[in-house]
Parts: sequence; structure tokens; C-alpha cells
Amino acid sequence: MGMMMTTRAPRAPLALLLTLAAAALAPARAGAHGEFAYRLPAAPVQTNVSSPFLERSYRFLSELAQRCPTSRQSEMMAAAEAVYQVVWAWRPSPPTAADIAGAEQAVRNALAMVERDIQTVRIHMGPEGPRAEPHKPLRAALGLEGYVALRLTNGGAADLAIQPSIAGAALPPMTVPPLRSGTDDACWALVAWTPEHMGSQTVEVRLGGAGAVRLPVLVECPALLRGRILEAETGKPWPGRVTVQGSDGVLRHGEAFKANSTLSEKPVVFRPASYRLPFFYSDGSFEVVAPPGATRVTLERGFEHGRAQLSVQLRAGETRSVTLSLRRFVDLRKMGWVSGDTHVHWVRNSWDVNEELGLLGMVQRAEDVRVVNNLTLYQYRTADQGGAFVKPDQRPMGPVPGMCDDAWHVQMAEEYRNDNHYGHINLLGLTSLIEPLAAGAGSGGPAGAPDWPTNRPIIEQARRQGGISIEAHNLGPFMASAVAANVVLGLSDSLDQLDAEHYYRFLNCGIHIGLSNGSDHPARVVGCARVYARMPRASGRLLPFTYARWLDAVRSGRTFTTSGPLLLLKVNGREPGDTLDVPAGAMLDVELRALSRDPLGVVEVVANGRVLKSVRTQGRRCTVRLRVRADESRWFCARASRNGVWNAILSPDVAHTSAVYTRVGGREVMRADDARFYAANLQEHVRRLEAMGVFQSAEQRTRAVAEAREGIARYEAIAAQAAKGQR
Repeated sequence: MGMMMTTRAPRAPLALLLTLAAAALAPARAGAHGEFAYRLPAAPVQTNVSSPFLERSYRFLSELAQRCPTSRQSEMMAAAEAVYQVVWAWRPSPPTAADIAGAEQAVRNALAMVERDIQTVRIHMGPEGPRAEPHKPLRAALGLEGYVALRLTNGGAADLAIQPSIAGAALPPMTVPPLRSGTDDACWALVAWTPEHMGSQTVEVRLGGAGAVRLPVLVECPALLRGRILEAETGKPWPGRVTVQGSDGVLRHGEAFKANSTLSEKPVVFRPASYRLPFFYSDGSFEVVAPPGATRVTLERGFEHGRAQLSVQLRAGETRSVTLSLRRFVDLRKMGWVSGDTHVHWVRNSWDVNEELGLLGMVQRAEDVRVVNNLTLYQYRTADQGGAFVKPDQRPMGPVPGMCDDAWHVQMAEEYRNDNHYGHINLLGLTSLIEPLAAGAGSGGPAGAPDWPTNRPIIEQARRQGGISIEAHNLGPFMASAVAANVVLGLSDSLDQLDAEHYYRFLNCGIHIGLSNGSDHPARVVGCARVYARMPRASGRLLPFTYARWLDAVRSGRTFTTSGPLLLLKVNGREPGDTLDVPAGAMLDVELRALSRDPLGVVEVVANGRVLKSVRTQGRRCTVRLRVRADESRWFCARASRNGVWNAILSPDVAHTSAVYTRVGGREVMRADDARFYAANLQEHVRRLEAMGVFQSAEQRTRAVAEAREGIARYEAIAAQAAKGQR
């Protein structure tokens, strides 16, 4: 490998490519769930505001995230999202001046980070022509793609249209506006280059009729970093996630899988963009070609491990070997808690091609997700979009042979989908595929495809097979779907990706149901949001893991969901999913243990929708204890977050438990206003069904509406009962 670095076939001299956030790339095929893996067109059809500065910056920051990830990638993506929200996102009202100012500030903060993270050249175009501010020679490595940010400013009185070229290669035209008073309104461009010759060189950047600047460059021989990953407890090789930050600030990928886009990049959900993963997967060993200089290597593996880090000073042309190992700071499986991802489609990012199951086994262990549910779905597409498909379909429903034992489990399952009225449901524990796999326009067919069958008969078929049904996406389409009816009618076994406020409303209707979560890979990284399910006990003994027991734990609400923190909640020794009947006036001892590999932020205990205790901490361990008098029936939950978000699918470092239920006098918690909320939510669902639902017969329409009205009647009865009890 070391020889290859110095004798590889030559490329075009200084093959410099200027890429402005993929602005000119054409859309690729649409994926499932309405998630698109294409990038923003050069001229969006419609905008909320006209802001060339924001639009240019969006393209630049998007390109950084897609091609040149740094340790600040999340901040870059957050700034790009802030721009998207004010410029292109659908809004019920135009963005305010404060919205626009906030986006501009987020962009300026991100651009300031760029100059700290990667090599940046400032070029100012004034009356005497362009001038590059003094800087050290740019550094690059032979045969290794490197990156330089160009920051262009115009000191003239009018826009400057330029046709730049580098080393004779023409680049896309740019318009650089004059600097505004009191601002730093620059144009940014990312140069990606792969030098062919070593030594001191000069690169000429020509700016059309505006002149040219010459940039000094030092090209060195790259280094080869070889690594091994060991499990600390056994000393054996084990998969993991590795981050390698080179001396140029760029996060480099390992050679083994960097050409596999499934493992190396992800679409931005519901955004026309994609991003490069800041880490890469390793099966236990890795090789990374990196520029010489200070290099940082980080190993991580799931949420029960810390991070292993080391810094090395790589010399030009050397091969350096390193070994990293990780040890769990807590082993939840030994405590009966088994992690799982309820919602994986193990396909490539295009959604319509199966990915290799062996790679799933590696990713499962690297992410430390004990149970992976690989869901088959149907996606309608027109012929010019590639045609409809059913994927993933590597195996029939059931456990995947060779991928299941007492520690790890991969199960084929199904996602049934209706995009416009009923929502998506994850059907786990099936013995055979239930058809149809989708209904209605979008996932199920073209415009005019019938919204039939509803989710209810599909769920009933799943239960006859011994399976469970999980509501897949919050409250479903338009946040006014069949979800609320399914929950109150006992058709839903668990709730994925649900906002905390909606969960509390269900609990305040006397409904016992738990939370779960899943990544929806390939939209996101496997296990980024996951559920922990608690195995049962018999005769005081913890029973070992089986998939059937794991399913039953999810069904029973013996769960917590997380994108980082680990929460262990007990009320009088009972845990989520349990119900305690206590006499009025009894004392309840609430204990919460929160653990995390990162600072916890805010840790809270919530009962009946009210925060009972809140602790703010930068620690990685926190124990919260309180005593509560049982003067009314209550449910108790715990939650943790570093940013005020309480839904684990929306942000890292978030966790939320399912409820522990306490009943006084046998009464459930019932709040009339929360029951009325869901009655009104279902009324909106009925209005949409009656106005836009597509059915093949009046009977189908009547049955679909009747299901919703049955849910409405149930919530109205709860509201009436609650109002009576409150008088």
C-alpha cells in the first residue's frame, strides 16, 4: 500500500474541481417516504425571500457537508437548514425579519468556522485587480483529494460577473456582489483538487477579465494509517465507528467502504440534499490515507460505550499502525434491557436495491444495536422514475438465518403505508408478508389510487400471525391521521418517533401504551434513534433474550427510547410498562438513573404532563430522587435532552422513557381537554377523508369514516368521564 501511494497512475495535472453545492446537478429518482436524495436545483421554482447571500451560502455549506465533512459538520448543516427554512421551505406565512436575520447570523457563524477548520484563501477584487491576502503555502498530499475554500469579496460599486479558471480549467461562472457597508458579504467556493507532482508549486486562479492571483502550494507524500479495533473485554477484533480528522481539518474515510454510498453518506430527510457521514464503519481493521501532520482518531460504538481517542503525528510517506479498544461503561443487556431499531430498510440510498446483509451484521455490531427489524415496503414510481419496487426482500418474513443468536437478532418485517390519511405502520413479528403493502396515492400508486384497505384490517392480520403494530411516524400524515383512532381502539402496540406532548395526551386519556423508535435507514444511520426493551422476570429471575420476549416488551411498554442518554426509571421499584395500584395518601419513591457518554444537559421527571423535578447538569451520570404523595392517579416518565428537544428521532442526545402507571382507587388518569384534542384531531381526519379520500365504493368510504368516528366516540366518552370526575 505504501508503494502504491508513490507510484499510482498519474491524474490530470492538479485536477481542480470547483463545486458550488451541487447547484447544477439534476434531480435523481425520488425515494420512499417522500425523502429525496437529490440536490437543490440551480434555480428553485419558488422562494419565500430573495436573498442571493443566503442562497449562495446554502449551496456552499451543503457542498461542504456532502463532500468535505469537518468536525463542525453539524453546525454547517444546521446553518444550511436555517437558510432552507426561510428561503424555500413551505410556510403558512412569510418569514419575518427576525427569521431572516437569524438565518444570516447562523450562516456567518458557520462561515467563520470554515476559516478555522479548512484551508481558506481570501481574494479581494478591487480597482487594481484581485489580490490574495498573505497566507502560508497551501498544503496538499500526492494523489489525495484535498480541499481549499475560496472567499471572494468585491470592493467595486457593482456586481462583478466572473468566469473563474484554475490551472487552465474553466469553472462555473460566479457573480460577486459589492461589499455592503458594515457587513462581510463574501462569496464562497470549494475547490477540490488532487495533485500529481510533489514539491513546491504555484496554482494560478484566473478570475475572467478581473485578473488572476497565484497561490503557493506544497505537495507532500501522504501517510497511511492502519488501525485495529479490539473489544476490551475479550481482546478480540470487533466492528466500530471510526472518525479520522486529518491535519487539513477534513474527516477522512477508510479505504474499505468509502465507495459504498450506503455506508458513507445519507440523504437529508425531506430536503433536496445529501451529506457525507463524518465517520466510517470498520469491520475490526481499517486503512486511511491521510495528509501528513497532526491526526486525531476516534472510536465509538453505540450508547453504552464511551469514546476512545488518540492523536498521532503522521510523517510524510510513513505507514503508522494504531490499536483502539472500547469498554462498556454500563451493560444494559445484563440488566435485562435489549436495544433495537424498529425501522430499518436495508437497501442502498436509492431505496430500490437490496444492500448486502453481511454489511448489516457489521453495522449492527458497530452501532451496538442488538435487534434490527428489516422492513419490506412497496414504493410506487412511474416507469420513467425507474418503476415500482418491493424492497428490501433479501429473505421472507421471520428471523434471518445465520444472523440470530442469544445476543444479536435480525428479523425481516413489513411496513404498510398510506401517505395521505392513515399513516405508516411497522408490522413486526410476522410469519408471512401481508398484502397489499401500501394503499393510496404516493407510496401505493399514482393519483387516484384507492385509500383502501385502511390500517385496521392489516393490523388485525398481523395480530393473527402473532405480530405487533407500531405507529411509524409521529401522528401520521398532516398530523391528523388514523393514528389517534388506532391508539384509543387498542390497535396500536407502540408509538415510534412521537413528540412528547402528544404522548402525554394519550397517557392523559387513560391509555397505557409505550414509546419505541427506529432510524428509517437509509434515511438515517441505523440505530441513531433506538428503543431499549426490558426482558421479563420469572420467580425473581431475569429471563434471557428472545425475539418473542423483546416484542412482548415493546408491546407492553417496558421501554425507553434514545439517541444517546440511557434512562432507568423506577417508581416504588416498578419500571416503565408496570402499573401500581396504591391507596390514597401512600408515598411514592421515584428514582431516575441517567447515564450518557456525553454531558446530559437537562434531566427531568414528568407526571401527568407536569415536570416534577428538573436537573441541569454537564455530568455524564445523574441520579434524581423524589417522594410524591399519591393524592391522585399519575403516570410517571423520565426524559433527558441537551437542547430542549424531547423526541429522539429529531436530535442526538435525547431520551424519553415510557410510563410507569400509578392508580389510586383503581382510577386511570383522564383529562377532558386532552381527550377533546384527539377527538378534534380525528374530526380533521374525517374531513380530509370525506373531501380527498379515494375509494372504489361507497361501502369502503363508509367503513373508513366509521373507524375514525368510532375513535372520536371513544375520546368523547373519555372527555365526558373525565369532566364528570373533575366536578
